Amino acid sequence: MPTLLRKRAGRIAWEFDLSADKFTLMIFLRPNQAQREFSALLRSGSDDAKDGNKIAHETLLKLRPRQDSAGSLHVKLRPMHECPLYSDPELYDSLFPDARDSASVQDESRRERVLASEWFYLEEARKSGGRVLEMACGSGRLTIPIAQSGIEIVGADLSKSMLDTARAKADRAGVDIQFLEADMRSFDLPGKFAAILIPGNSLLHLFTLEDLMQCLRSVRRHLAPNGRLIFDISKWDLVRLARDAEERHLVLTVKDITIEEAASYDAADQIRHIVWYLSKPGAVDFRVIDYTLRVIFPQELLLLLDTAGFRVDARYGEFTREPFTSSSPRQVCICSVSAP
Repeated sequence: MPTLLRKRAGRIAWEFDLSADKFTLMIFLRPNQAQREFSALLRSGSDDAKDGNKIAHETLLKLRPRQDSAGSLHVKLRPMHECPLYSDPELYDSLFPDARDSASVQDESRRERVLASEWFYLEEARKSGGRVLEMACGSGRLTIPIAQSGIEIVGADLSKSMLDTARAKADRAGVDIQFLEADMRSFDLPGKFAAILIPGNSLLHLFTLEDLMQCLRSVRRHLAPNGRLIFDISKWDLVRLARDAEERHLVLTVKDITIEEAASYDAADQIRHIVWYLSKPGAVDFRVIDYTLRVIFPQELLLLLDTAGFRVDARYGEFTREPFTSSSPRQVCICSVSAP
């Protein structure tokens, strides 16, 4: 039998590395549904199932996602496919520029948000008075200007291509930043931090309550005494969630690239499935990108934070620190660890 087997059936793909005793399941739909479909496929007795190996079948049925077995075989479930933008840092940086290059953003309110977000996180990093961690740092859009201000900051991300780009940009900027590969759901980094930043909807890539709680618990373990968690996520407009999934809506124009969005919403799992259509003069829909975000409602967020042992010290509706209201587009939060 070959040491590496790759298979795909419909919206499910899997890989067995027999030499490393490793099994990876890649899914392209809701995680629970994917696990049910994959289990059913393995039970079906088809050729694809036989290639899957009885050991992997039995292990999958016994294990929870990402839980180690008693033996050497490990099962890893990826929550949806990764957003393709994160494997294309050049395109990502052109669509989401830093404050220095924000003039390329055509929409004035979005351009102002780019400037305000950088200033907000820079200001909060300064207030921390110590070492800072940016989780889901991407290509360093915020990490690098914070380091340039003289603050010691560590950047962590799951995407190797983003980290490679961040390191190259930091070298060009003349700043020394430690960039680490880490999964925000469960990370173990050296030392403690006076502030941990999770900017730009990064928390919305965690689709299950278990993942969210694991992330928040990991953050709490890494905070120094009086340390703070600072993050921002969208405050979803219900009208937007109820849109026809076939309708396209303009969401962004950067330089000569326009992005139209079509999206559907799974109200049971609170998951938004999004398709972006990128166009430029002479090239309509030259790139189509599908990705997924969780929806976290305002009162739900407070409960999650409280359950994880955090107190919300401030919640703003924008990076300009205006009060959070029902019409606010974002939830910008500053949290500290609750008293025991």
